[in-house]
Amino acid sequence: MAALNAAITDRVEEINEHIRRADGTTRWERFATEEAHRLAPLPTEGFETVEWKQLKVGRNYHLSCDSQHYSVPYTYAGGLLRVRVTATTVTIFDGDQLICEHRRRQGHKGQYSTVAAHGPKRHRNIDGL
Repeated sequence: MAALNAAITDRVEEINEHIRRADGTTRWERFATEEAHRLAPLPTEGFETVEWKQLKVGRNYHLSCDSQHYSVPYTYAGGLLRVRVTATTVTIFDGDQLICEHRRRQGHKGQYSTVAAHGPKRHRNIDGL
């Protein structure tokens, strides 16, 4: 297998750097003069996997996502919302409008992430909110 990989590497180098095209340039020369300056640097952060869900908000103005619970403004109770889930965040949208974002809960199931301002005023003095 190593011999095959070495042969492929040698052939690719020959095609790109040694075989002249009709205009007298090699593929590498053409890339270096016409395209290389257009390349942008790679992003500093790595690619993050994203999962989209459509979830219903409970009467307690929390939606359940992967056995964890995240609050939204109470006016959305009973509604269907779009949820973007990454390894670190849960972002909640009404259509294309961003509603809120929570740090994704990990660990034991059933944890709540509640923003006190999401609840109605009569709920704001309850312990834990």
